[in-house]
Amino acid sequence: MKIINCNRGRLGNSIFRLLANIVFLIVYDIDEGEILYPYSNNNYHMEVNDEFFINWSNSILNGIIPSINKNLTLCFTGYYQHDKIFSYFKNDIIEYINKHPSLLLLTDRNDKYMANSLVNYRLEKKYKIVVHLRLEDFIEISHVINPNCIKNILFEIRNDYPDEEICFVLNKPNTELEIKYIEYLTKGISNIKTESNDVITDYTIMRDSSVLVCSCSTLSWSASFFSMSLEKVYMPNYNNPGRIHETFKKPITDTILYDFDKCSKEKLIEILN
Repeated sequence: MKIINCNRGRLGNSIFRLLANIVFLIVYDIDEGEILYPYSNNNYHMEVNDEFFINWSNSILNGIIPSINKNLTLCFTGYYQHDKIFSYFKNDIIEYINKHPSLLLLTDRNDKYMANSLVNYRLEKKYKIVVHLRLEDFIEISHVINPNCIKNILFEIRNDYPDEEICFVLNKPNTELEIKYIEYLTKGISNIKTESNDVITDYTIMRDSSVLVCSCSTLSWSASFFSMSLEKVYMPNYNNPGRIHETFKKPITDTILYDFDKCSKEKLIEILN
């Protein structure tokens, strides 16, 4: 089976797409299937979009394996943010990645990553409590989480861990509004450090924590999914019935879903000022 991918989005989206690729190869027992980038509109036999993948996953989870010719070339054009099927095959997915250390992930920006680093990359620095903040583009498109939702979780965590350092992981702030967002979160909460590194380093800091607060982010979900150290994950309680590609909620068993609302830029300015 040959799999060709439509590159859409950054690393988090590429991880979900790779998970979908690997699950197909596992289900049809194809150890040496080809996973390729980018795709060609005229060079595949069958498209696997989100609707197809959801129906296919439901069949698998109900014990039915749809018949697909193993000699076909499949084109994966969706996002595949549907975690039940990945949780079901989690151990098999990790085993597959470990058996294929040269497996690559590519983004629509032509960034290239080794899939093996998702599982096995290590850092000396570790933080017990990590909070992932997605600001930059989310502020501009009115998709950023209301800081009060995050602050409520921080007070809860501080109550449980009164002396533990809390690490904010985020892209380096470049605007006054981003800086004010961070300052707002730190008011009344001590012992906070920020990390802004390359994406694999920040991913690894999240993955190797014990308590992780996820943002509306496929990257922080993926870090939770591949973690061997996490004891507790706070995950946004997505409720977007109009977005078929977003149905991921529980990266690990001990996931706490938190309700949240998104801020427009104008609303955020009002809150922070």
